Amino acid sequence: MICFANFCGAGAISGVNTWFEKIVLKLHGSGTEVSVLLHGLDANAQNSPVHQSLLAAGVPVEYKRKPKFSEDGVKDTLQFLNRYGATVFAPQCLPAFYYAADIARRQGLPWIYTIHSDDPFYWAIAELVDLTHPLVRTVGVSRHVFEIAQKKFSDGVDYIPYGVDMGDKTASYRAEPFRVCFSGRVLEEQKRISLVIRTMAIACQQSSEIECVVLGDGADRKKWEAKCSELGLIDRVRFLGRLDSTKLRDVLVDTQAILLMSDYEGLPLALLEAMSMGVVPVVRNIPSGIPEIVNDGVTGLLTSDDPDDAATQLIRLSSDAPLWQNCSTNAKRLISDEYHDDACFRKWETVLAVAMSSSVSPPSIRIPKRIQLPPISQHPLNHDCRVLSNTTRFRNQLTRILTRLRS
Repeated sequence: MICFANFCGAGAISGVNTWFEKIVLKLHGSGTEVSVLLHGLDANAQNSPVHQSLLAAGVPVEYKRKPKFSEDGVKDTLQFLNRYGATVFAPQCLPAFYYAADIARRQGLPWIYTIHSDDPFYWAIAELVDLTHPLVRTVGVSRHVFEIAQKKFSDGVDYIPYGVDMGDKTASYRAEPFRVCFSGRVLEEQKRISLVIRTMAIACQQSSEIECVVLGDGADRKKWEAKCSELGLIDRVRFLGRLDSTKLRDVLVDTQAILLMSDYEGLPLALLEAMSMGVVPVVRNIPSGIPEIVNDGVTGLLTSDDPDDAATQLIRLSSDAPLWQNCSTNAKRLISDEYHDDACFRKWETVLAVAMSSSVSPPSIRIPKRIQLPPISQHPLNHDCRVLSNTTRFRNQLTRILTRLRS
């Protein structure tokens, strides 16, 4: 039994969740025994697309609102592993899942640590759990992440990129309108949506042939919609929100370029999906999986973090049909040759089989009455709220009293 754990939320949109949903459904469809624990981040998380999709497919899913404290999250996870008789555990994204994996590993349960990006979160977790143990395998989704992990952990590290379904649709060059899209979470953190919108605005102001669409949702969407309206570009930079996979592909096939200006990435699934249809990437050159798939002038165009530079690259691409066609053809071929869904899934089947063969887990994991967590990371981790000890409570209370007395 392969047990997965992940978060979900009504508005949670990410490449990680798309990959997670896809691999669970593929394993389930192939006859592999899988079960899933989902911790909801909001009151409507039960209605999240990933939860509903897994339920509809008949995947055994346990849903629960994410516990406030990591200690409770760890207990809940260990109980889930016992109920389903886990032989391999594949936790994602939440600290409590990784802490539970480390406790279960000490009792013989193998687990797989997937590093989805160069987000400092993943390297902070790596300092808190033992990833060098033979029962732990680490998977990097880009060669960049894989090489860093290999240096840190030596053995038990695999490279498995995200895979995409090639489909039968291909974008074509069109000078007017030349459509540019952004696809992903509409957020400043990581995705730098401010740079994306500023680039789009400059490109639209300098070229009457360019129009843009923003695909996805997020906390910063209203702010940047209002900004585009203020600039008089609301008809040239349109926000379409989150689309299902069918509608997304319908939009992409009518798009010529995809723009990405992120601070950090792993191997962006949105980029792979667009390139698989021949949409040409114009992306910020950062240490990540991006330069692995975007060869400047061959499969796309690289740019700096300067919106003026990025807009210049978009305009260059829009006005040079042979360049666009060359990049489009090469991009589609690259994804077909190296990032096809089926090939990547077979690599995952191999890693999971190796992990299962090493399992020495007892029939039931002993759950400690008191959960001992690793020290709090020097890098603050989201969703890692700890139960305070009596000593810590007393110290905090004393500090507050002394502060009031001094004032």
